[in-house]
Amino acid sequence: MIDAQFTGFINTAPIWKGQQFEIQQFDFPTISISSFRPKDIPQNLRLGHQMEHVFSQLIAHSKRYNILLHNLQIHKDSITIGEIDFILEDLTSKKLIHVELAYKFYLIDPSISNPIHSLVGPNRRDLFFTKMEKIKSAQFPLLHSEIGAKALSELDIDH
Repeated sequence: MIDAQFTGFINTAPIWKGQQFEIQQFDFPTISISSFRPKDIPQNLRLGHQMEHVFSQLIAHSKRYNILLHNLQIHKDSITIGEIDFILEDLTSKKLIHVELAYKFYLIDPSISNPIHSLVGPNRRDLFFTKMEKIKSAQFPLLHSEIGAKALSELDIDH
């Protein structure tokens, strides 16, 4: 029997489809779960890290993608400057896809009139807009930075 985390992940709708805010939404493939047997996920992890395990297992079970890397930390002078969540190979097109997975709870603050800014985390410090801007300005460019390209090259992945 499939765990509730996996069915919950599969049934969670994306915030948008296609491209929005200069970010291309990953189109999660249809996955046959009848033969899927999930591996245990440590319960002491934060929601986002648990969902990385869920995503990884489901993508590995798909027939469309191959996971080339998962959670590659990029270091400069022994300091972590960022992390690349996933690099997938689309087995149909042979293209590489960079996926930054953000799976979070957001609440709508009706006192904020701009919809993109009204999504706030339960502790009100985590804002959807801020997370999205960090992904665009730091995570995505990391792949093409000199240090990110070097780290990928060492794994025989063309940045």
